[in-house]
Amino acid sequence: MPEKYLFSGSGWRIGWQAHPPKGLIGGDHWGFELTELELIHFCALVSQLQGAIAAIEPELADQEELACTGAIANLRLEVEGVPPTYSWYVCLECAQRQLEGSWPPGAMPELLAAIANLQNLAGFNSDYPPCDDE
Repeated sequence: MPEKYLFSGSGWRIGWQAHPPKGLIGGDHWGFELTELELIHFCALVSQLQGAIAAIEPELADQEELACTGAIANLRLEVEGVPPTYSWYVCLECAQRQLEGSWPPGAMPELLAAIANLQNLAGFNSDYPPCDDE
């Protein structure tokens, strides 16, 4: 199994390094490293919000905006927009660092596919149980 994975596209990037374990998420003009647990939490939140979006979308009127927020430990994700185009925002707050970034709607389909691919290749999944703040 390779030690590193890096996927990128227009407006997004995501990666994983096995030794020492750390992840990377970013956009065209920003990026930051995540611990292994933070990356697992990020992937879990993405999956949870995708499920929420899928459940809410059928109930929306034409051109009605959707907004969802999810959080695990010190990581928060927000999604907003009019179906099927959503902007995603991420915020990480802990004692050592405070980071935030966002992805434009056009970036999300490819980023979501890359997240699923990364989860499979790196050997972790979105069902990983949340834990207390680090």
